[in-house]
Amino acid sequence: MAKEAKVVYKVAEDKVVINLGSDDGIMIGDKFLIYGLGDKIIDDGEYLETLELTKGVGVAVHVQKKITTLDSDTYIDEGSTTEIITPESPFAKLSYLGTGFSQKKIIHPKKKREKFDKVEIGDFARRLDV
Repeated sequence: MAKEAKVVYKVAEDKVVINLGSDDGIMIGDKFLIYGLGDKIIDDGEYLETLELTKGVGVAVHVQKKITTLDSDTYIDEGSTTEIITPESPFAKLSYLGTGFSQKKIIHPKKKREKFDKVEIGDFARRLDV
């Protein structure tokens, strides 16, 4: 029977450690669903399942023998910054000939890693198939 993956340490709101590592076949880049357990769901008197409360998706960024560090794999778009490059030498200006432009605009998206949603020690982790 496979070992049940759990959050065993909370480094930060966007970084946790789980109790699986390279001994369990975990590799950098593996993705995991982090979840807690909610209410038992019953329909017409029949128990269906326990509700899984998703807390986020994490990606393995550091793998040790028995533990793995996961970073949140969800990002918040915080807009972007624009960089204008103007050629400063006559040679650089030649590269723009025929384009109708004397400067080049580069847009750098700004993204921030999103926090897990109220992750706690003891929450579960399930490897996601890619």
